[in-house]
Amino acid sequence: MIQPNALQRAMLHYSVVDPNCYTIGVQAGTGSGKSFGSGLVAKCLGEIMPPEANRPPQLIWLTDTMSRAESVVLPVCHELFGDAWKWSPTPTRWYWEHRRTKARIWIRYFHRRQRDDQSSNIEGIPYACGVICEESQTLPHQIAAIAAKRLRQEHYRPRRLFVGLPRHDAWWMQEVEKIKEHRGEDAAVGLRATSLVNLSHLGEHYIEDLRATMSPRQFRAEVLNEPSAPDGAVYPDWEPITEGGNLTD
Repeated sequence: MIQPNALQRAMLHYSVVDPNCYTIGVQAGTGSGKSFGSGLVAKCLGEIMPPEANRPPQLIWLTDTMSRAESVVLPVCHELFGDAWKWSPTPTRWYWEHRRTKARIWIRYFHRRQRDDQSSNIEGIPYACGVICEESQTLPHQIAAIAAKRLRQEHYRPRRLFVGLPRHDAWWMQEVEKIKEHRGEDAAVGLRATSLVNLSHLGEHYIEDLRATMSPRQFRAEVLNEPSAPDGAVYPDWEPITEGGNLTD
């Protein structure tokens, strides 16, 4: 039986249960279970939302490259979805369809050169009730508006889930603050977690191996979720802090 960690439970709550949340931003360390959490959200939404007006719910799960879609997103889907879902790949369309609700989860990737709906490969999906953006740290900030324009499926509460590794001034976490200012505090939430949130699912020495392998700066950012602001030409082992770093009081 699947036992979601604390981050994944929060992702499920705000994406599936909360009646008001429109935008969810997730910034979490490597190995924290972000992709698995996205899969749980997609699965639950597809299974609990009944078809309305003969228009089954449409979800878009977007990542940055075809390679990532094949090596990260699809394995999560195969692990989670089971026989209740049917995988329907074609040369131009990848989607999972729930056998009962007929909900579809479209798997897409976003080329770096794409900047708007006309050039993106989610352009062929006319409407959706939810968009999940995986690896948001590699995607341009314009994807927030592209996602918003796709959320026009009637009868369903629209939602956007942006998930990424820790970055200083992450655009998707800034998007959360914009929505709060525009629509109110209940309309958006930012979730932050370290790699330790998924410790029970990681190898015994995983964290210490990362500490030994990464520079102090990278470990603080990508494991402890403490990204530093870039400052000109930053060397990998340079840490702009006073305690254990390269600054003096």
